[in-house]
Amino acid sequence: MLQKMIFVNPNAVSSGQVRLFEYDGTDWIQIGQTLNGEVAHDELGWCLSMSFDGKRALLSSHSSNSVNGAGSGRAQVFEEVYNVWVQVYSEVLGDTGSDNLGANECTISDNGKRFVVVLQERCPRNLVN
Repeated sequence: MLQKMIFVNPNAVSSGQVRLFEYDGTDWIQIGQTLNGEVAHDELGWCLSMSFDGKRALLSSHSSNSVNGAGSGRAQVFEEVYNVWVQVYSEVLGDTGSDNLGANECTISDNGKRFVVVLQERCPRNLVN
């Protein structure tokens, strides 16, 4: 189970916060540490997905500012190693400002080795059937 809280975070307003849980047969127990967005309006966890075995989680920060511009967005994959969430691979950034990478959809493969994120600003807005 994934729990996301976009507006509560000790780092900054709307930076986002994600907690991951496992059911032990009686209660929901948090796995690892709470993952926090880095700066205001990061909105970490806006889109999230978990691998089949629950060992990897894909989290997007669609409003994240990067070297590619304000609101370009960011996607990160974390792996649970001995009850600690560790980022694996390098983060993926939106190409330009306002791309909002990961604002609409994101998914990770069952084995956690591939993922897909959508660039919001490049999605068609008015599709006609």
